[in-house]
Amino acid sequence: MPWLWIIIVGLAVAWVVLWRRGARPASSEISPRVQERAELVSRANQAWNAGWSEQAQALELEVAWLKTDPPPHLSSPPELLDPHDYRHMALVDEIRERYAAALRDQSGPFGACAFKPASALPFPKEAIAQSLQLLIDVGEGRASSEHLDSRSLTPDVVKTIDRCAQLLNTFLDVPPDQLPSDPDQNAKFGAQFRLS
Repeated sequence: MPWLWIIIVGLAVAWVVLWRRGARPASSEISPRVQERAELVSRANQAWNAGWSEQAQALELEVAWLKTDPPPHLSSPPELLDPHDYRHMALVDEIRERYAAALRDQSGPFGACAFKPASALPFPKEAIAQSLQLLIDVGEGRASSEHLDSRSLTPDVVKTIDRCAQLLNTFLDVPPDQLPSDPDQNAKFGAQFRLS
Protein backbone atom coordinates (compact mmCIF):
# COMPACT_ATOMS: atom_id res chain seq x y z
CA MET A 1 0.00 0.00 0.00
CA PRO A 2 2.59 2.62 -1.01
CA TRP A 3 -0.21 5.02 -2.02
CA LEU A 4 -1.34 5.12 1.60
CA TRP A 5 2.11 6.23 2.76
CA ILE A 6 2.23 8.90 0.05
CA ILE A 7 -1.11 10.26 1.25
CA ILE A 8 -0.07 10.16 4.91
CA VAL A 9 3.25 11.89 4.29
CA GLY A 10 1.57 14.45 2.04
CA LEU A 11 -1.02 15.25 4.71
CA ALA A 12 1.64 15.58 7.39
CA VAL A 13 3.80 17.93 5.29
CA ALA A 14 0.80 19.98 4.21
CA TRP A 15 -0.38 20.34 7.75
CA VAL A 16 2.99 21.51 9.06
CA VAL A 17 3.09 24.23 6.40
CA LEU A 18 -0.56 25.08 6.94
CA TRP A 19 -0.37 25.64 10.68
CA ARG A 20 3.04 27.28 10.74
CA ARG A 21 1.74 29.98 8.42
CA GLY A 22 -1.82 30.33 9.58
CA ALA A 23 -2.49 29.66 13.27
CA ARG A 24 -3.32 32.84 15.18
CA PRO A 25 -4.89 33.16 18.62
CA ALA A 26 -8.12 35.12 18.87
CA SER A 27 -8.18 36.13 22.50
CA SER A 28 -6.11 38.13 24.97
CA GLU A 29 -6.73 35.30 27.47
CA ILE A 30 -4.22 33.14 25.60
CA SER A 31 -0.86 32.55 27.24
CA PRO A 32 2.13 34.80 26.47
CA ARG A 33 3.89 31.90 24.70
CA VAL A 34 0.97 31.46 22.33
CA GLN A 35 0.85 35.23 21.75
CA GLU A 36 4.59 35.24 21.02
CA ARG A 37 4.10 32.43 18.50
CA ALA A 38 1.20 34.34 16.90
CA GLU A 39 3.39 37.44 16.54
CA LEU A 40 6.14 35.38 14.89
CA VAL A 41 3.59 33.81 12.51
CA SER A 42 2.25 37.26 11.66
CA ARG A 43 5.77 38.60 10.99
CA ALA A 44 6.55 35.54 8.84
CA ASN A 45 3.37 36.06 6.80
CA GLN A 46 4.24 39.74 6.30
CA ALA A 47 7.75 38.78 5.17
CA TRP A 48 6.35 36.23 2.69
CA ASN A 49 3.90 38.82 1.35
CA ALA A 50 6.74 41.35 0.91
CA GLY A 51 8.84 38.77 -0.95
CA TRP A 52 11.46 38.45 1.80
CA SER A 53 11.69 34.68 1.66
CA GLU A 54 14.90 34.34 3.72
CA GLN A 55 13.47 36.39 6.60
CA ALA A 56 10.18 34.51 6.39
CA GLN A 57 11.95 31.15 6.54
CA ALA A 58 14.00 32.28 9.54
CA LEU A 59 10.84 33.40 11.35
CA GLU A 60 9.09 30.14 10.49
CA LEU A 61 12.03 28.23 11.92
CA GLU A 62 11.61 30.16 15.18
CA VAL A 63 7.90 29.31 15.17
CA ALA A 64 8.65 25.63 14.61
CA TRP A 65 10.90 25.49 17.67
CA LEU A 66 8.68 27.60 19.93
CA LYS A 67 6.66 25.24 22.08
CA THR A 68 3.23 26.65 22.79
CA ASP A 69 0.85 26.08 25.64
CA PRO A 70 -2.24 24.16 24.59
CA PRO A 71 -5.30 26.28 23.82
CA PRO A 72 -8.33 26.09 26.09
CA HIS A 73 -9.48 22.53 25.52
CA LEU A 74 -12.97 21.50 24.54
CA SER A 75 -14.30 18.51 26.48
CA SER A 76 -15.81 17.03 23.32
CA PRO A 77 -16.09 17.97 19.65
CA PRO A 78 -18.95 20.42 19.09
CA GLU A 79 -21.82 19.48 16.83
CA LEU A 80 -20.82 22.20 14.38
CA LEU A 81 -17.27 23.57 14.06
CA ASP A 82 -16.95 27.35 13.96
CA PRO A 83 -13.96 28.43 11.83
CA HIS A 84 -13.91 31.78 13.70
CA ASP A 85 -13.50 30.16 17.14
CA TYR A 86 -9.84 29.62 18.04
CA ARG A 87 -10.71 26.67 20.29
CA HIS A 88 -12.53 24.95 17.43
CA MET A 89 -9.63 25.46 15.04
CA ALA A 90 -7.22 24.16 17.69
CA LEU A 91 -9.46 21.11 17.97
CA VAL A 92 -9.42 20.69 14.18
CA ASP A 93 -5.61 20.68 14.42
CA GLU A 94 -5.65 18.08 17.20
CA ILE A 95 -8.13 15.89 15.32
CA ARG A 96 -6.06 16.15 12.14
CA GLU A 97 -2.85 15.32 13.99
CA ARG A 98 -4.26 12.34 15.87
CA TYR A 99 -6.06 11.01 12.78
CA ALA A 100 -2.80 11.21 10.80
CA ALA A 101 -1.14 9.20 13.59
CA ALA A 102 -3.93 6.60 13.37
CA LEU A 103 -3.38 6.33 9.60
CA ARG A 104 0.36 5.86 10.13
CA ASP A 105 -0.08 3.27 12.90
CA GLN A 106 1.10 -0.11 11.66
CA SER A 107 1.17 -1.77 15.08
CA GLY A 108 -1.27 -4.13 16.71
CA PRO A 109 -3.32 -6.93 15.19
CA PHE A 110 -4.63 -4.75 12.33
CA GLY A 111 -1.33 -3.04 11.50
CA ALA A 112 -0.88 -4.78 8.15
CA CYS A 113 -4.60 -4.77 7.31
CA ALA A 114 -6.50 -2.61 4.87
CA PHE A 115 -9.45 -2.28 7.27
CA LYS A 116 -9.40 -1.43 10.95
CA PRO A 117 -12.12 -1.12 13.57
CA ALA A 118 -13.55 2.38 14.03
CA SER A 119 -12.63 2.04 17.72
CA ALA A 120 -8.99 2.56 16.62
CA LEU A 121 -9.81 6.16 15.70
CA PRO A 122 -8.92 8.90 18.20
CA PHE A 123 -12.25 10.71 17.68
CA PRO A 124 -15.65 9.72 16.29
CA LYS A 125 -15.65 9.35 12.50
CA GLU A 126 -18.16 12.20 12.20
CA ALA A 127 -15.85 14.62 14.08
CA ILE A 128 -12.89 13.66 11.89
CA ALA A 129 -14.95 13.98 8.71
CA GLN A 130 -16.29 17.38 9.81
CA SER A 131 -12.80 18.67 10.65
CA LEU A 132 -11.31 17.55 7.34
CA GLN A 133 -14.32 18.94 5.42
CA LEU A 134 -13.83 22.32 7.12
CA LEU A 135 -10.22 22.38 5.92
CA ILE A 136 -11.35 21.45 2.40
CA ASP A 137 -14.02 24.18 2.50
CA VAL A 138 -11.46 26.80 3.57
CA GLY A 139 -9.07 25.61 0.86
CA GLU A 140 -11.74 25.80 -1.82
CA GLY A 141 -13.05 29.19 -0.65
CA ARG A 142 -16.44 28.05 0.71
CA ALA A 143 -15.41 29.03 4.26
CA SER A 144 -12.83 31.31 5.86
CA SER A 145 -11.06 31.52 9.19
CA GLU A 146 -8.87 34.20 10.67
CA HIS A 147 -7.02 31.36 12.40
CA LEU A 148 -5.93 29.70 9.18
CA ASP A 149 -4.06 31.04 6.16
CA SER A 150 -6.10 29.69 3.27
CA ARG A 151 -3.18 30.31 0.86
CA SER A 152 -1.40 27.33 2.40
CA LEU A 153 -4.34 25.11 1.43
CA THR A 154 -3.21 24.69 -2.15
CA PRO A 155 -5.19 22.44 -4.52
CA ASP A 156 -2.66 19.63 -3.88
CA VAL A 157 -3.07 19.97 -0.11
CA VAL A 158 -6.86 19.96 -0.48
CA LYS A 159 -6.64 16.79 -2.62
CA THR A 160 -4.51 15.11 0.04
CA ILE A 161 -6.95 16.07 2.79
CA ASP A 162 -9.83 14.77 0.66
CA ARG A 163 -8.06 11.44 0.11
CA CYS A 164 -7.44 11.11 3.84
CA ALA A 165 -11.12 11.85 4.48
CA GLN A 166 -12.01 9.03 2.08
CA LEU A 167 -9.77 6.69 4.10
CA LEU A 168 -12.25 7.02 6.97
CA ASN A 169 -14.22 4.37 5.05
CA THR A 170 -11.49 1.86 5.90
CA PHE A 171 -12.35 2.16 9.61
CA LEU A 172 -15.34 -0.12 10.00
CA ASP A 173 -18.06 0.12 12.63
CA VAL A 174 -17.58 -3.44 13.85
CA PRO A 175 -16.22 -4.79 17.13
CA PRO A 176 -12.47 -5.56 16.86
CA ASP A 177 -13.06 -9.23 17.69
CA GLN A 178 -15.31 -9.59 14.63
CA LEU A 179 -12.80 -8.10 12.19
CA PRO A 180 -10.23 -10.58 10.83
CA SER A 181 -6.61 -9.62 11.49
CA ASP A 182 -5.22 -11.74 8.65
CA PRO A 183 -4.60 -9.23 5.82
CA ASP A 184 -6.27 -11.35 3.08
CA GLN A 185 -9.32 -12.24 5.17
CA ASN A 186 -9.48 -8.65 6.40
CA ALA A 187 -9.60 -7.32 2.82
CA LYS A 188 -12.39 -9.75 1.88
CA PHE A 189 -14.37 -8.96 5.02
CA GLY A 190 -13.96 -5.20 4.50
CA ALA A 191 -15.06 -5.38 0.86
CA GLN A 192 -18.15 -7.39 1.82
CA PHE A 193 -18.91 -5.11 4.77
CA ARG A 194 -18.78 -1.99 2.59
CA LEU A 195 -21.15 -3.60 0.05
CA SER A 196 -23.74 -4.45 2.69
